[in-house]
Amino acid sequence: MCGRFFREPMSWAEYRETALAILTSAAEALPPHDDIRPTTTQPVVAIGRDGPALVNMRWELVPFWWSKPLKEKRFSTFNARIETIAGSRAFARPWARRQRCLVPASGWYEWKAGETPKTKSKFLVRRADTPNFMFAGLWEKAVVEDRDVLSFTILTTASEGQMADLHHRSPYPMTPGEAVDWLTADDIRPPPAPPADPVIAPIT
Repeated sequence: MCGRFFREPMSWAEYRETALAILTSAAEALPPHDDIRPTTTQPVVAIGRDGPALVNMRWELVPFWWSKPLKEKRFSTFNARIETIAGSRAFARPWARRQRCLVPASGWYEWKAGETPKTKSKFLVRRADTPNFMFAGLWEKAVVEDRDVLSFTILTTASEGQMADLHHRSPYPMTPGEAVDWLTADDIRPPPAPPADPVIAPIT
């Protein structure tokens, strides 16, 4: 699962070393944020008419068929399970149309149940080999109350290795090379498997 993530400051050298280097036009430096939550507007990389571009989108996908006010939307779409995505009413269309996107991030947060039902411990998770990466996502366009709404979801898969001890679901935090290959692929394919050994640290 990925319900909260963070993005650290990035120098221009680091910017060019990430998948942001594929952008066809210059983009502003990404603002850092230590607690990014669903329904907020975030920058993602998606392929438009003129090639890859950085676009601000709402995190929590709004299906193309949704037209009611967003406050009436009661189902969760900030994550999409890769195992069921092709048959999902909310996600099947962007998956089949290859409406893939990359979500710049530095890490994410997970919570683990404590000794009592009311206690939970918070953990920070990040890749061990790079300070910045790209989550695999899908984007969609809907018309809500006569205005276009661009939104995205973050893909998840079953956790493996030490990540499985923390949470049963994991996002796909991709390296720059993995991210570009997946974003630009001509076929429908899942993202590359998440790393088996992420850095997991408790937050006190």
